[in-house]
Amino acid sequence: TLLYSLDQHGISFNTFYACSEQPKPPNALVIIKDDSDTIFGTFVGDIIWKSRRRGYYDTGESYVVSPSPFPPLTLRRFLWRYSNHKLSMYKPTGCNSYIALCEPDYLSFGGRDDGVYGLYIDKSLLEGPSARCVTFGNDILCSPRRVRAGGAVGFECIRLEVWRVG
Repeated sequence: TLLYSLDQHGISFNTFYACSEQPKPPNALVIIKDDSDTIFGTFVGDIIWKSRRRGYYDTGESYVVSPSPFPPLTLRRFLWRYSNHKLSMYKPTGCNSYIALCEPDYLSFGGRDDGVYGLYIDKSLLEGPSARCVTFGNDILCSPRRVRAGGAVGFECIRLEVWRVG
């Protein structure tokens, strides 16, 4: 079920959270298409909700079947990238517990101790960076066009959707 879409719901972080904070089932798939037509995102085995307390969260094991054109997959939480008809998935490495952090001004998935994230979306919902991170052992998810500090690469978000799965 589609919970939120930039196209349908507009560009509002408060609307994003209001639409995404659906209690059941709690699994959420965040899909982003950047300005180079690269598609990437994350599956979170929990509700995407604005943190009422500081800190990362994740409930543990959840399973999804990915939407077409992806093949059916049984997964836990992960970051992923689909480009040039190739799907890359990155599961947690166990090196840290920086799975999901949903704050009033941003969303982040995966992280490093230096403040660089596997996937970061700012409150405008229109841009953010992606970087390699130890949480998922991932490569950069977006198109490598705008290099930022810490080895992160910036992206412009053309489409953003949140789907409830399960």
